[in-house]
Amino acid sequence: MVATLPDRDTLDALIAAHATLAIVFDDEGSEAGRAFRAAFEDVMQRMPDVAFRRVPWSDSNSLAGLFGIEAAPALVLFRKGVGLYCGPAAFSAPQFEALLRRAQNLDIDEVREEMRRDREAESMIAMRRACPAGRRGNLN
Repeated sequence: MVATLPDRDTLDALIAAHATLAIVFDDEGSEAGRAFRAAFEDVMQRMPDVAFRRVPWSDSNSLAGLFGIEAAPALVLFRKGVGLYCGPAAFSAPQFEALLRRAQNLDIDEVREEMRRDREAESMIAMRRACPAGRRGNLN
């Protein structure tokens, strides 16, 4: 049985405490939810080094809003504090396991550096949009 993520207040501690954390937003009443739950539970048995948590869709308002999740089943995946995936969970067990293994094999320092470069580039683009005169060299 997968542990339930009780609330938003424990999320930061869980992210910090586990090298790999997979959170599933689970809709027990839907066919898609039942299908992914089977994959989730299957993979959970084979990957004890991953922390798995479940958020029942009926209890997910605060957490779902935090991640922008509008429908279940959905998956949020963290590796060493870095969010790697947030979206629909329509994976078979082999696909889900492959996703987790790829996440575990990532060089997180390289991912963080790429994210830093992306933020820097976005900041420069935003600055150019905010000040079109600067883009044309008309700031004198």
